[in-house]
Amino acid sequence: MTTNESLQWFVKTFSKDLKAAVAKTPFSVDMLAAIAQQETGYMWGSFVARRLSVKKILALCVGDTFDFPGRTAFPKTKSELLAAPRGDEMFAIARQALEEMAQYVPSYSKAVSNPDKFCHGFGIFQYDLQYFKEDPADPAFFLRKKWVNFAACAAKCVQELRAATKGLGWANKTRLSDKEKIYVAIAYNTGSHRVDTEGGFKQGHESDGRYYGENIAEYLALAQSISPRAAGSIRKTTAVARLKPPVSAMPEKPHSLLKFGDEGDEVKVLQALLQSQGYFAAAVGGHFQDKTKQAVVYFQQTHLGRDGKPLEVDGEVGDETWWALYHPSGLPQRSHIPAVVPAGLMPMRAKVLKVAAAEHQADVHEDPDGSNWGDGVSKYLEEAGSPGDCWCCFFWSWCVHRALGKHPFGKPMGSVLATWQQAKIKGWAMDKGGYAPIPGDAFVMLYKDDSGKLKGTGHIGFVLRVDKAKNATVFNTVEGNCGNRVKVGRRQMDQSTLVGFINHYQREKKPRRWETGLVRADDVGAEGTR
Repeated sequence: MTTNESLQWFVKTFSKDLKAAVAKTPFSVDMLAAIAQQETGYMWGSFVARRLSVKKILALCVGDTFDFPGRTAFPKTKSELLAAPRGDEMFAIARQALEEMAQYVPSYSKAVSNPDKFCHGFGIFQYDLQYFKEDPADPAFFLRKKWVNFAACAAKCVQELRAATKGLGWANKTRLSDKEKIYVAIAYNTGSHRVDTEGGFKQGHESDGRYYGENIAEYLALAQSISPRAAGSIRKTTAVARLKPPVSAMPEKPHSLLKFGDEGDEVKVLQALLQSQGYFAAAVGGHFQDKTKQAVVYFQQTHLGRDGKPLEVDGEVGDETWWALYHPSGLPQRSHIPAVVPAGLMPMRAKVLKVAAAEHQADVHEDPDGSNWGDGVSKYLEEAGSPGDCWCCFFWSWCVHRALGKHPFGKPMGSVLATWQQAKIKGWAMDKGGYAPIPGDAFVMLYKDDSGKLKGTGHIGFVLRVDKAKNATVFNTVEGNCGNRVKVGRRQMDQSTLVGFINHYQREKKPRRWETGLVRADDVGAEGTR
């Protein structure tokens, strides 16, 4: 969803409670909409596109996993929370909230891997966990999960806005100008004592070269531009229409190589393209920082270049990534490589690959494009996933279950990192360094941050064919959620994100000799497989 559509959905969905919350206050519906967009819009904008229920969206609006030394307010650490009255209950709730969020927002998976991490922000306006203990303390808001109730969240937001207004010396004001609303919002973010009401909007938390105040100013203007008629007309059309194939409306033109740290008009074009396709939820500011790089990486993970090969996942925007941004779906993203199962495999491997190949042959793809859903995709998520979940791992698990009658780990798996960790425990995980992949194995890709630490996100699929039995350098794959479809492609052994392979066929002998050699895009016949 675009930011404008996201705000329209918010105002329409919560109109009654919003009006009740701001009644007899100097605040306004558009002010609360702007704050919500800034605090959690990057979450619920994607959840709406995935067609999650309003109750589920509200439950998932949690975040902020920073602890000491990055956090100075209570609770700075797990131990500090546990030491508080009923702190053990609160930690269990905050930890569960983090684990549930990570199923929908992959960037939280890294935090989940640390057992001491938990959420500190709750609700669509991000009410801080410090108020579990500190004045004005309200532990029941957290223990009873009141953040799932929008009216309760709005009441807390207004309570904090009143305190911010008082701190700025405006407690007696019955109306606020737009400029004053923005300064109150900055105080809501940082504390009144840190706000200079004559210092402009470059105040508050800074991210990707944009300040909290600058974003609030933009979102406030957008919210004010939403007419009652427009807000009332989006019950279905906005969310669904936005999910149609995201072919760029911008004319294609040559661009420079862009990477972290760049800024300017070309970065704005990049951010606008990513935003229009649902990869970038922040404001378009022209600064290539962390959120922009993360959006580029996520885009590269599931798209092909003009040569029909997967994009290099490096977070930089060169010619091939620019091309894919202008051709993100439809015919340009079909691999046109046939799913030819190699001869000479043992029965279990052959069965699994035939199931996966049949899904490719059936051209299973998301409908609407970008929704992580559709008639063909939904069956992968029926046992354990939810509409809108990333589905590459569910596809892998489903194919094995369909072919062999059981899931590799006894239950459907949706997390690539958790799957790799379970495979390690069972002795099925083979690091790529000294292992020759066999058709039917799962290939596993895990993504790291700039410091080299695992982010908790990844990608998984089947090895279909290898170029040679020993010392393979290239292999064909069948993988789900690649370019929003089941796709046959090629991957390189030296791809930096490839960590290894999973061989779960322990009850079956290793095939001694099987057909090698890759299939090519020009091998496609009249059947036109994708």
